[in-house]
Amino acid sequence: MALPAFELACIPAGCMFLFTLVGLGVHCPEALVGALQHFAAGILLCTIGTELLPTMDLATGGAENAAACVGFFAGVAVMLMLGVLIPEAHGHDDDDDDDHGHGHGAHEAEKMEMEPPPRRLNGRGESKKRMSFRLASSVSGMGEAQPLRLSSSSSEKAQFPAVLLFAIAVDGCMDGLLIGIATAAGPSAGPMMAASLSVEMAFLGITLAMGLKQQARGKSLGAAVVGPLAIIVGAMLGGVLADALAHNPVYLTCLLSFGTSALLFMVAEELLLEAHEKGEHVWWVDLQLYTGFYASILMGKALG
Repeated sequence: MALPAFELACIPAGCMFLFTLVGLGVHCPEALVGALQHFAAGILLCTIGTELLPTMDLATGGAENAAACVGFFAGVAVMLMLGVLIPEAHGHDDDDDDDHGHGHGAHEAEKMEMEPPPRRLNGRGESKKRMSFRLASSVSGMGEAQPLRLSSSSSEKAQFPAVLLFAIAVDGCMDGLLIGIATAAGPSAGPMMAASLSVEMAFLGITLAMGLKQQARGKSLGAAVVGPLAIIVGAMLGGVLADALAHNPVYLTCLLSFGTSALLFMVAEELLLEAHEKGEHVWWVDLQLYTGFYASILMGKALG
């Protein structure tokens, strides 16, 4: 049962890895990056609503509903703890620090400029002294601001999207698990699931590549492998445990509820937040969220 699931999982895993490599090698404008993040968020929201959420909604009895609650908030807790333990330095924080340093230097220069010299001179001597004093103050302010700007760019360059990478790994594991379960459900369910997930994983691969742009090549390639490996491992586990999960709806509900909250966190706290931090609200960029959502619905109908 695990071998067909492994073969099917290689299709979306290969698509994700390929598009991640393409995204790492291609320069994309910030508006296009934001559009891709919105489109991927729309696909994920549709996946949550059609593949994961029904299991929580159809949970019956105290045990299944308790499993749904525990799994859902366990996913939230893991994502929040990951964000606390591995904080990501966002660009606007550095910009605020830079502006603070800038403002402090400008405030000091303005304060020094407004203070009159200890002794006042008359005529041309007074104007020369004031001019030299203001010039020295402005040069001093520029000298203070320059190191802060350099430190801002260096800290921004060093950030690593650890939370996004973990969420993508969880998504890949959940998708692989669904492939394995669908393979056990029928001969056509697995291939349809793999085909639909290939498009989703391709856009997620490009989105991950955008977050790895400023990282070292080795670190970027290592991160690019995480998602595809998670898909394959999840599919093999799903193929092996398909019968056990089918007869134990409590465990299946808990597992899919965990994936639901983790993916919701990635959509709300990573993809959309990152897209709006880097760029302005442009109508065609925001439209891609709904385009991705509806495209996922059409793709499910076409493959169904």
